[in-house]
Amino acid sequence: MNTAVVLFLCIISLSAVQCSIQQEQEAYHYECVAQTGVDQLIIMKAMGGNFIDDPKFKSYLLCFGKKMGVHNNAGDIQRDVMRTRLMEMFPEEAIVDKMMECAVEIGTPEDTAFEGCKCLYAIKQQLVN
Repeated sequence: MNTAVVLFLCIISLSAVQCSIQQEQEAYHYECVAQTGVDQLIIMKAMGGNFIDDPKFKSYLLCFGKKMGVHNNAGDIQRDVMRTRLMEMFPEEAIVDKMMECAVEIGTPEDTAFEGCKCLYAIKQQLVN
């Protein structure tokens, strides 16, 4: 098998994995919106970097984290799962190591999810800029 064919197969496999991850996350999003009653406008604002300190939004983030396996049922961060999930999105270990610094438990599990997401967003923005 020549190099071009192998490369093509790798690209197809990677695309399938990314599509599967996106579908999974979309399902979790809708489940957590329904469960928490969060205003979708707040979620949209957070995607743009404006994290609003809202109890329903914090519950949504914790719900999403639990479904992803990043938080257990008690709300504790599952660092090994978090690392695995981050490696799926950012294959460079140095980037993931930096992002793992966001895995800090503070206050309530909802606060931990909220502050962790703000931290991850800030690091991701640094990578883009």
